Amino acid sequence: MGGPTRRELQKQERRNQLLDTARGLFAAQGVEGTTIKDIADAAGVAQGLLYHYFASKEDLLWAIIARDNPFTDMSEIMSNAGDRPAREVLLQASLRAYQILAERAELFRIVVREFITRPEMRQGFKMIQAIALGLLTRYLEARIAAGELRPHNPDVTARMLIGAVLAGHLTGRPAEPYLAEVVDTLMEGIAAA
Repeated sequence: MGGPTRRELQKQERRNQLLDTARGLFAAQGVEGTTIKDIADAAGVAQGLLYHYFASKEDLLWAIIARDNPFTDMSEIMSNAGDRPAREVLLQASLRAYQILAERAELFRIVVREFITRPEMRQGFKMIQAIALGLLTRYLEARIAAGELRPHNPDVTARMLIGAVLAGHLTGRPAEPYLAEVVDTLMEGIAAA
């Protein structure tokens, strides 16, 4: 009962290579502007091999999103937040979200582009957004209950923070000191007296 076999590891490496190649092309050309042939050529494989791993471009798109989505990282931050002070957790979460946006810029470009043209992408994005907002909102509710934050609508605070992170990223603002200033401004409005 050991780990994966050499063949299984090779298969996973090939799958990741195909996902990476497709992600780069989708980010540059859009999903509609990219063919299976384009992906196969760029990856240096036969088209038939691509179909061995993925039934369609749609499958490739959703596999990229499933593999590269940032919410595992964000869930980890929020699940380890516990009773830590709100300013510390909000700053850590916003800095990590900013870093994730930079690291996964291709994925972000794909999601934004496809969000505009695909209703199913909008629905998927709304579900992902609800998860992220839920994590942050539950933490803020706990800090309100603990008396650290004044009673307020934590959903609004969570949306403001996420919006500020996205706006900063889109406009190319350096994460520091921008996000510290955003968190300090939010804390001035929500901190208990």
